Amino acid sequence: ARRAYEARLAALGDVRDAPRILMADAERTYQHAANRERFARFLWLARTEFGDYHQALSYVASFLMLVHEPHVVYAMLSTLQSHARYQRHYFRAEAVAFATDAHVFAHLMREREPAAAAAIARLGVLPETYAQKWFIGLCLHVLPFAELYDFYDAFVRHGVRFLFHFG
Repeated sequence: ARRAYEARLAALGDVRDAPRILMADAERTYQHAANRERFARFLWLARTEFGDYHQALSYVASFLMLVHEPHVVYAMLSTLQSHARYQRHYFRAEAVAFATDAHVFAHLMREREPAAAAAIARLGVLPETYAQKWFIGLCLHVLPFAELYDFYDAFVRHGVRFLFHFG
């Protein structure tokens, strides 16, 4: 798996040809040039093979890379973005699948937690705004690191249904 991943990375060409948003996300994530370049290539391969890109992919990838090799993280994200059990088509610039799920969550919240739903509605906050931190970003900006591992474990075991239950 590692060799195939590295061969696909090499086929991309010069990282300076990568889309600017990927370079910017790599710069926001890593301080050192070598790490930035490696991560930009990772994101470029993901954007190329997944057919689109959403910035949250960089958050999730960089977190997973704390404990896994890039080729393993790539395989994980490939499964997450392509399998109906997980986040199929969430990591897109126009994340229609995510927005749909966010509106379903909002509907469920109106049924089960009407006071909270009404308070959010009064503020004019759209479901795709408040749900993105846990639906696409998988709580990286919400939970302490110690709790993220349990969150990810539950997400891997239960899929997108867990995101609804968590919310």
